[in-house]
Amino acid sequence: MNQSFRLKSEEIRRNNITSDSNQEASYKKYQSAGHVRNISLVLLDGTRVFLNYAYLLSCMCDPSYEYLELIFTSHKVVIKGLRLKQLYYDLLTHSPLELECSNSRYNSVSEGNEAVINDIQLTDN
Repeated sequence: MNQSFRLKSEEIRRNNITSDSNQEASYKKYQSAGHVRNISLVLLDGTRVFLNYAYLLSCMCDPSYEYLELIFTSHKVVIKGLRLKQLYYDLLTHSPLELECSNSRYNSVSEGNEAVINDIQLTDN
């Protein structure tokens, strides 16, 4: 349980709600998650971009499953890597939350059938 927990029913009745100093932030959040789905892309240099799945128009995959091309209304995203077949099918259902690049020098130590993303190229349409 939270250490700063206290019943605020009395404060609410008196319209005297105090804020907890530990929870002050430079931005505000909604109380609960919405139904909007976004995909976050983390490029090799650490740059992060998110795009809304509602604007994903198509995804093309090459037969070797080492290249995906996603077309959004505002951007074109090219993903290069290894074993991207499952990622392709996950994109069909809008399930991936974040795609992160890893350096290709670590490809030899990647395990199992998981996708390995080595490059994400993002261009404006």
